[in-house]
Amino acid sequence: LGNVSVISKEGDVGTADKVVYNSETEIMDAYAINKDVVYKTKDGMIESKKVNFDNKTRELKIDTPFKFSDKDKNGTAKELYYNDVTKEGNAKDVVIYTKDKVITTSKVLYNGVQNVMLFPEEYKITSKDKTSEFTSTEGVYNLTTKDFTTEKSFVYVDKGNTTTGVGIIYNTETGVGEIKKDIHLVNEEKKIDLVGDRAEIKKGEFADLIGNVAIRSGVYSTKVSKASYSFKDEKIRILEQTNIKSDDGISNLD
Repeated sequence: LGNVSVISKEGDVGTADKVVYNSETEIMDAYAINKDVVYKTKDGMIESKKVNFDNKTRELKIDTPFKFSDKDKNGTAKELYYNDVTKEGNAKDVVIYTKDKVITTSKVLYNGVQNVMLFPEEYKITSKDKTSEFTSTEGVYNLTTKDFTTEKSFVYVDKGNTTTGVGIIYNTETGVGEIKKDIHLVNEEKKIDLVGDRAEIKKGEFADLIGNVAIRSGVYSTKVSKASYSFKDEKIRILEQTNIKSDDGISNLD
């Protein structure tokens, strides 16, 4: 069949230059000749040169590069598998564009029942202005709550600050999050080095380090139970009495 449009009972619309359908196997192959195969649902759209759909198993397969988009994001990938029964799928070599970020990874898993995206391998989240980059592995993004979590180690570089840690939960809408352990924050230009057990953070505003906090600022150093670092003015605030030591062994501030 040529120049085909198909509308499902759910309202999904598919268009293709050519469609080959096997009535015995109930497998449909849609091909692009002049225009990409387009599959639109209420949630988004896929565009590709070829789409394979098994009507019996409700499995959708794409083995060529394709584009996708919805109200919050768009992107590209090289392969796609999706099971409409289990609501599970995966894609390879994925690039996702949101309003302010670019996410790149070799593999994405999707669970439609829980409405989460999983990044089982290394992934990078880069701001569109390229001033910040977050790198980690085994991340989970909840599309409902907008919470991004990982239990693995990570590196976050934002302008002059580099933050590392293990485990994070971060809400992409509020910018509020928690670093679960081993936070290490460095600003080389200001000669600031902070280490703590964990931290509470807000994007672009502050990082509150909690537990066994070691601070170095220039030639001065101290240890406290809690300290706050301001990303706005790049200053450290200590709200408890402490002894500040100097590398010269002479200057000491209480």
